[in-house]
Amino acid sequence: MSMLPSVVRWGAASSFVGLVGLVGLAGLGACSSFGAEDGASESSDASGSDVSSGETSLPDGASTDAEAGPCDTTKLATDTLNCGACGRRCETSCESGMCKPLPLGGPKLSLPTGAHFVVDETSIFVSDLSNIYECATPGFGLACSWTPKLANGRDTFLTPSPLALSPKRLFWGTSSSAMGTTSSLWSSARGPGAASTQSAAPDAFALAANAAATSVLLIDSTNARTVHEFQCTDSTCKELTTVGTNARAITTNGSRICFLGSASQASFGLVCDANGSGTVNLPIDPDSVGVAMAGDSAFVVSPQGVYAAKLGAMPGLQEIGKVGGTGPIVADQKSVYFASNSTIYRCSHTDCSSPSKVSDRPGKVVTELGIAGDYLYFLEADPTVSLLRIPK
Repeated sequence: MSMLPSVVRWGAASSFVGLVGLVGLAGLGACSSFGAEDGASESSDASGSDVSSGETSLPDGASTDAEAGPCDTTKLATDTLNCGACGRRCETSCESGMCKPLPLGGPKLSLPTGAHFVVDETSIFVSDLSNIYECATPGFGLACSWTPKLANGRDTFLTPSPLALSPKRLFWGTSSSAMGTTSSLWSSARGPGAASTQSAAPDAFALAANAAATSVLLIDSTNARTVHEFQCTDSTCKELTTVGTNARAITTNGSRICFLGSASQASFGLVCDANGSGTVNLPIDPDSVGVAMAGDSAFVVSPQGVYAAKLGAMPGLQEIGKVGGTGPIVADQKSVYFASNSTIYRCSHTDCSSPSKVSDRPGKVVTELGIAGDYLYFLEADPTVSLLRIPK
């Protein structure tokens, strides 16, 4: 892959350092102060699930939408109401201590390779080659009812649009084509019938937007994977500057943003704004592929392992596990979830040495992860693309 020099201007010319509340896409040095509140490592059996844990309290993320049943710890491998742990209730069935995923597609949704999705506690959005579809987050065991977000759609997106979601607006990018269409950054207020706005922008590989929907970061699709910063209103977005290159993923914790890439011509690393007081740039495994945040902790996955950092006064890298991943990673306040081909693992913030399997479907590939409420959402290809969810 060819690389171009970094073009980075931090400070007055850019509001990146001051961004807060960034949400969207869907990551590090010796730091031993990881909080005790994160808990110990989850135990696992030979299959990789936490069947042997014999938990008797409601596990993290267990849905309260279905009635709990008596917990027989000898049946955790198949008990739909106590799958792998007492209180973990499946929407479908329980196999080998793991919930079988609930399909969220339906007759209106036929997803192509490269589809993207974003999710929060109220809505799910997914892109195909002609439109973006929205579903109100369904209740326990229910499938989605999909509605086209774009009134007229487009003849083609050429490739599915990357998405970013804030409480106020949805953002997506479209590509240029030989037929005369130009690459654009689009935005629409959330809610039915909202008009879309269009602004000139590079072809997008990934997007992220702040909670106020006033700032967007866009990783372009060139070999340089340059990170562009946009300032947005309800009617337009204007590019301010570029803040990095060689970027692979963007994440947020609601008060700062981080991306995997290079800033100020530095080596590849975890690059984060430091809440208005400069930037954090931590060298990391150059093979790292995914980044996530929860609270003031960042998590990075590479094929070699999982890494974590507290982004405080003295941030640094700490390896918390040697089970690696091939792509997406997400986190909530208690756990980290990451994918390695067909398997999704869960571990605590502080110890990923023996992660538990929460989904293992040989022959399939997990391409994107999302987390909201009681559920873990993911796109899976075999090669047919499906949108699925399981209880956390």
